[in-house]
This record gives sequence, C-alpha cells and structure tokens, in this order.
Amino acid sequence: MELRQLLRNLIIPNKPWLFKKQIHDDLFGMIWFNIDKKQPEYDHYQGHLTFKPTNMEIDIFFDSDPEGIASDQKTVFKTLENNYHDYISRLLRPMQDSIVKRKSKDIVIKDFNTEFQLFGLSIPRLKSRHKDVTLSFISDNHAIPNINATFRNGELLNIE
Repeated sequence: MELRQLLRNLIIPNKPWLFKKQIHDDLFGMIWFNIDKKQPEYDHYQGHLTFKPTNMEIDIFFDSDPEGIASDQKTVFKTLENNYHDYISRLLRPMQDSIVKRKSKDIVIKDFNTEFQLFGLSIPRLKSRHKDVTLSFISDNHAIPNINATFRNGELLNIE
C-alpha cells in the first residue's frame, strides 16, 4: 500500500469521502464521487441517507459522471421510495425460493420487514426506457450476508 494511503487510513479511518469530490445534492445530501480507473463505466456517486419507507440508514450508489446524478436516476429513486412496499410484495416468493436454493433448506418468510434489512440501493446509468434499481439486503434471521434484488421498470428482474 502506498505510504500516503496508509497514512490516510491510519489518521482518518472510514472517511472515504474526505479526499474525494463531494457535492451536496438537494435530494441525497452530501455524496462523493468514486473513480474506477480501470473501468470508468463504474464511476459512481455514493452517499448515506435515511430511506423513508424503512426509516433506516442505507448506502446509495449512482453510476454517474463527475457532473452529478442524472435527473432520470432521481426519478427512479423517488418512484422506488414511493412504491417500496409494492416492490417488496413482488419480491417475497422469489426471494424465499432463492434462499431455499442457496441454503439447501426450506424456509418461510413470515415478516419480511423484521427478517430482512435493506442496506444498499444502486441505480446504474439509465438507458432509454430501462429503469433498473438494485436493492441489497442482509438477514441475520436466515444467516445471509448479502442478497441483491434487481428490478427493471418496477418488475423483478433477478435475485442474486
């Protein structure tokens, strides 16, 4: 590890935003820009916010250029926030099936909101009519460190 990076980590741990381009977005608050030098298509803004439907703090990621988040990405976020419970209702059975395959044992999701915690939300650059969003969950109840559900235009696309 480079000496400068090592010193940053020692002096100011867990503050990735401190040395990155920051902007204050009216909707998302302070967000910072992350550059992927090898794959610029994965450059993105990142931030933290309290997600209204769950009243929990989550990480947000928007694939973007340094200029900022696109208005259509904000529209997708607002749609998700307003219709979160509809998204979850479409997710229940497929998520349960995915967990059964992953864990090789039968499980039943009784109360999604207590068994799973949303911790991340990712919106890629949006192409024409495709409005994708990935919701990332953890579940202590089912010993699952990460499960991602991707929706396109409000319909469940896949679970990983």
